[in-house]
Amino acid sequence: MSTMVNPQARLIREKIKALHGIEFEYVANFILTLVEHRYHGTRFTKDDGVDGIKIQGIKNRTLYSSHAPANSTDWKAIKIKSIVDAKDAIQFANGNNKEIKEWCILLNRDLAGNEVEFFHQLCAELGIKKLRLVTLYEWEKMIFTHNIELVVSRFLGISQYRIPISELQPHVAARELLSFLSELRFSNESERLEQLNLKEKEIIELAFTSPDFDKYTNLSLSQLIMIHTRINENYTFAYKYTSDGSFITLPKDGSESEGPYVSKDNTDNFTIKVQNLRIIYRLIQSLKRDVKNYSIHKALKCMFDVRQSRGRYIRDDKGLIPINRIIGGIFEGFSQSADVEQKLRDENIH
Repeated sequence: MSTMVNPQARLIREKIKALHGIEFEYVANFILTLVEHRYHGTRFTKDDGVDGIKIQGIKNRTLYSSHAPANSTDWKAIKIKSIVDAKDAIQFANGNNKEIKEWCILLNRDLAGNEVEFFHQLCAELGIKKLRLVTLYEWEKMIFTHNIELVVSRFLGISQYRIPISELQPHVAARELLSFLSELRFSNESERLEQLNLKEKEIIELAFTSPDFDKYTNLSLSQLIMIHTRINENYTFAYKYTSDGSFITLPKDGSESEGPYVSKDNTDNFTIKVQNLRIIYRLIQSLKRDVKNYSIHKALKCMFDVRQSRGRYIRDDKGLIPINRIIGGIFEGFSQSADVEQKLRDENIH
């Protein structure tokens, strides 16, 4: 199954796949309790032959059997256990004067075609009318359909899981993005590119922008992101990138909404002021230029150098012109100096 739509699904899938025995049963009970009405997990030993029960009226029951051996590829062992579990489920139902409305098998793996056929044939031979196979794919479908991926991720201890940026307020998204970009240095090249593309897309979605935005406005994508992800001044912070590879939030001192977006101190550490998500969008674009040699410090330096260069030049119809030439007399009069100042603003030098 492709996890391109939601890469976080891969984290949950791999975690469930690695579980077996009682650990798997424990997690399965937790998930089923969240999504199945009137589901009851049984204890892990002496469970009377069933791993879970769903009450459906006076007589009808859905019975659950957990099949998660340490070696999930040991199909022979799974077949033997399936036969035992099916007979135990029938014995449990008969002993309590109940009917099996559905037999549900919980697995930590996906199944091949012949394996699916085996389970259906087994049920037909034993008189079980309805079968449900909860494979890895079905676990994913269940979790994301019921929107419990965050709860399940926390329960599984998946610290890498994050809510999509497009679902967050801009100031929260800024912190999450910077933290995520820091951690991405531990990933491989292909994962970096995939995740950078995803975060770029989520920022665009947060800005309520579509790929064909240019049909409806003369504004650039960068300008739209700046406008639609503007952060309230009370939540505007500066973030310093440190030598240990992480961003730290600097105490507010009133300068967060002033001066350049990227600055450098005398120890060669860079600070970015996040007034909207455009600065992070540009950081992601800079990082994408060299995902193999992933370096936030290098990307920030590049952005800083560009800002410094743009601070010395201004663009007109003929290309880049040094500002000192403009100020020195190319344009005459005070009104024309005001035009220069406006051009500087348009070029986003500050």
